[in-house]
Amino acid sequence: MPKKDGKKADWKCNECGYTIKAEYPLVKCPECSENWQNFSGKKEKTGEKKWRCMVCGYIHVGEGPPGICPKCGAGFEDFLEIK
Repeated sequence: MPKKDGKKADWKCNECGYTIKAEYPLVKCPECSENWQNFSGKKEKTGEKKWRCMVCGYIHVGEGPPGICPKCGAGFEDFLEIK
């Protein structure tokens, strides 16, 4: 488990795309039950936006939505910006 340093990061499950903002990843992903070692963390960059797939709930971080959802295959038109 990564050390706590008081800094929060966006932890993303590499299996299903579930994300959470925390100091360290969850023990298990609540969506697909992958263990914490399958999470990758990154700090948010200014100007990046979050986009939610309205079909499956996948969260994408970037300037715009992805062309195709990596979790369910939905098109970019099925993404809404999270504010």
